[in-house]
Amino acid sequence: MIETKLPNWQPDERMILLLRRHPWVMLRTFVFFLFIVAVPLVAYLLMRISNPDFFNAGDKLRTALLTVGASLYALMAWLFLFTAWVDYYLDVWILTSERIVSMEQHGLFSRTTAEQRLSRIQDVSTVQKGKTATFLNFGNVHVQTAGAVQQFIFEQVRNPERIAQQVMEAHDAWVQAHPEMVQAAQSVGVSAPAGK
Repeated sequence: MIETKLPNWQPDERMILLLRRHPWVMLRTFVFFLFIVAVPLVAYLLMRISNPDFFNAGDKLRTALLTVGASLYALMAWLFLFTAWVDYYLDVWILTSERIVSMEQHGLFSRTTAEQRLSRIQDVSTVQKGKTATFLNFGNVHVQTAGAVQQFIFEQVRNPERIAQQVMEAHDAWVQAHPEMVQAAQSVGVSAPAGK
């Protein structure tokens, strides 16, 4: 279970949401990958039709160069798809009963993890741009916090309005469950988290 892999997991903490990007993001990348693979195949077929002797000329150097070039092209295309899949699959945003956690993959060997307590949430907003995002109901959820990472962005997630509502409900539940911490914050002059 993913709870055991999160840093600083508390025994009474429970997971509310586990978010990933909308599948359309990966599907769009996969269609682009198919286009990248189709271009040299179409070029090969056109060369076969227009100049059938080009590939049968018996020139070993040309054959070796074409084989190496095609192999490198295929390897780069697969690397592109693999990198896109790793970035898609390992970008995860988690809402628990105590905090939000953002784990974002940047390329193959770089990862950023940030977390913020629900008590530090100040505002939640959503952004949906474009016809596809509106039609398929995905977009970004911006969570404004009072911490070192001032804004968490859940990128291209399904049902952004519902997710924003769940984040605020989790925040409100935290405030109701911890009134002593809210009162302590007010007594030392720190602005208390806003509840509904």
